Amino acid sequence: MEWRNKKAGDKPEEKEMSEEKFELYVGETTKLENTKLNIQGNAKIDGRVSGEIETRLLEIGPNGVVEGRVQANRVLLEGTLDSGSGSVVAKSIEIKKGGKLSGSVQYSSFLCHEGGIIDGNLTPSEEAAEESAKGGARILASLS
Repeated sequence: MEWRNKKAGDKPEEKEMSEEKFELYVGETTKLENTKLNIQGNAKIDGRVSGEIETRLLEIGPNGVVEGRVQANRVLLEGTLDSGSGSVVAKSIEIKKGGKLSGSVQYSSFLCHEGGIIDGNLTPSEEAAEESAKGGARILASLS
């Protein structure tokens, strides 16, 4: 949000939604159980969510916990993401220091920073596997 002095009669400027703005925000004191969320934009979770989430960008803060099936273009993880009996499917996954990813994960691009924790099955998407077979992708690390 931008604050500035305005003259009387000035109309507010209309701005497009950017990657930093969130259509859904779940605060630290909020808990959503057995939910099914289909979000066209971005979501930030600092509280607890269980169920299914489909979104463009899913950002899980340091105190955030998501349990269940996730489908997203991009996942930024500082908290905990546990797919349980479901799966996490994302084009890009980034685990920052303190982030924990558990369960079955399918990805196109994967980055885990020092201090991030992975406990589960990581599978490259068909798209990533095809790119690798053509020699267009590089493997930065191999996790077993």
